[in-house]
Amino acid sequence: ITLATHFMNDLGLDSLDHIEIIVALENEFGFEIPDVDYDKLYTVKAVVDYLIKKMHVVEHSKPVVSSASDPRYDEHHH
Repeated sequence: ITLATHFMNDLGLDSLDHIEIIVALENEFGFEIPDVDYDKLYTVKAVVDYLIKKMHVVEHSKPVVSSASDPRYDEHHH
């Protein structure tokens, strides 16, 4: 398997296999892949590129909480 490997043309997977791959990716990486994106994800490279982009967006959309400003970490607050 290489980055250019196509799930259906090269590996002989069918549409149900494709959905199972997407569900496994969602479970592994902890975010939903919208149905409209399924058709973009037929090669290993497409999946890798999509995950990098999606993880970058997820990472940068999380609120940043420093322990100094979080009352749960106040050493005087038990």
